[in-house]
Amino acid sequence: MACERNHQAGGRLGKIDSPRTMSTCEGGYKPFKIGELFDAANGNTDIQKNHIDGVGEYVISSGTTNNGIIGKSSVDAKIFNANTVTVDMFGNVYFHPYCYKMVTHARVFSLSAKDFELNETIGLYFVSTLSYLKNLFSYNNMCSWEKVKDLSVFLPTTATGDIDFAFIEERVRELEEERVRELEAYLKAAGFEDCTSTAAEREALSNLSGGVIRSKEYRIQELFEKPVLGIRKKFNKKEDVSTTRTAVYNLPLVNAKHGNNGIMYYGKECDFDSVSMSIDIVGDGAISTGDVYPQPDKTGVLYNAYLIRPKQEPVNEPLIVYFAVAIQKAIKHKYGYDNKATWEKVQRESISLPITADGAIDYAFMETAIRAMEKQCVARLKAAFAREHEAYMQVIS
Repeated sequence: MACERNHQAGGRLGKIDSPRTMSTCEGGYKPFKIGELFDAANGNTDIQKNHIDGVGEYVISSGTTNNGIIGKSSVDAKIFNANTVTVDMFGNVYFHPYCYKMVTHARVFSLSAKDFELNETIGLYFVSTLSYLKNLFSYNNMCSWEKVKDLSVFLPTTATGDIDFAFIEERVRELEEERVRELEAYLKAAGFEDCTSTAAEREALSNLSGGVIRSKEYRIQELFEKPVLGIRKKFNKKEDVSTTRTAVYNLPLVNAKHGNNGIMYYGKECDFDSVSMSIDIVGDGAISTGDVYPQPDKTGVLYNAYLIRPKQEPVNEPLIVYFAVAIQKAIKHKYGYDNKATWEKVQRESISLPITADGAIDYAFMETAIRAMEKQCVARLKAAFAREHEAYMQVIS
């Protein structure tokens, strides 16, 4: 199948040509082995938490957040070039337009292009084409260069069979414009078209950051209960769960997942017990023990995690978010792989919550504070996205 692209004669060096007329690249899409496109390399120093000192280069580990970055370190370790890609043991792929170092204990490796140069646009395209790797690997089947080098990615080609980098850059431009439209539509549907904070929201944030709110310690078991949730059939992982959400596999399942709101798999609603407006606590995970996530939607349990629900009804999403943050603040630093965050232990921990003048939990303040923080986050996202899009459009104009 031929792929389409826009083309303008007389383009300038370093610029992506603006669209005028539509043309097709006759080569269509063709498979390329990853090992034919990239060279792989590993770090040479086992960088630990105590090496993260806030100076030097970024340090890349395994993870689903912040492009795998765990901080900066000045430790003496191999430095990898900017405009390269990393792949971690779970198959997460990230492009890095900066120099960085890598830990060795998380089995992350770096990919550098062999016969072409990566810029940010082409790098992000390759991240997208390689994203299927995370569906192939897990903690029980870790990703490595030996396992991926003979796998393939499908790329657009020219009439001579070469990779069509001009089409790639044009396609990314189209996706950027599509993202803008989708973001605007989502914010409008979610009620965040106007992110101006009310006077009450500004006051709540000011009081929260200034530490001038009344608060009280509560045992977690006073406020929450752990529902009994299970699987309604003999479990077969290959048949009963999916790593992607579909019309059939539509129920999020919590397990020992760090990031992505604690969700790695989806199951069939008919097979799993579920609850909504709950809080997910990871009880047992290599790096995720003690992670806490709000689960406002209907959710089930797979393994190595559990759900708790407030005893107080009714409850809404802002309250669930506030509770989840408070619980993680109380437990994350106490538990780890060698000290599981079981419900028997966690329920005896205490959390700090705001109270009214008469000593009751101030649910109204909690809701207002979360709404204010949501508006702040969305406003920052919109501003950052607008800056990024403006800069990108200047490049392609």
